[in-house]
Amino acid sequence: MHRGQQLALLGALALLVGALLPWASVTSPILGLSLSKAGYEGDGMFTGAIGLVLLLGSVLYKGEPGRIYSIGTSILAFLGGAILLYDFSNISSLTSQAGQGVMTSIGPGVYLSIVGGGR
Repeated sequence: MHRGQQLALLGALALLVGALLPWASVTSPILGLSLSKAGYEGDGMFTGAIGLVLLLGSVLYKGEPGRIYSIGTSILAFLGGAILLYDFSNISSLTSQAGQGVMTSIGPGVYLSIVGGGR
């Protein structure tokens, strides 16, 4: 397995695991409310699918590294990154708009997925 395949494999695993982890959480101590939303409950379904395709491609690809492999993985990583940046921006905007007594935060799944998409 060449270096590019190893990086694609690590990125794919990060995208898959990141899709399973929380992407956002909302807590209101006043109301005694705490909610968390995992990636697979939203756009993480797409980033997880991209991670699965990259995982299968990096494990099953037996040829020498070449332009087709590099272009394909780059396009998929770009798509996953675009989805993640969009979601990160939306969650950040909700975090800044949260009212008094409500705390919102970006979950670890988003950060791990961004690392995986950027591999």
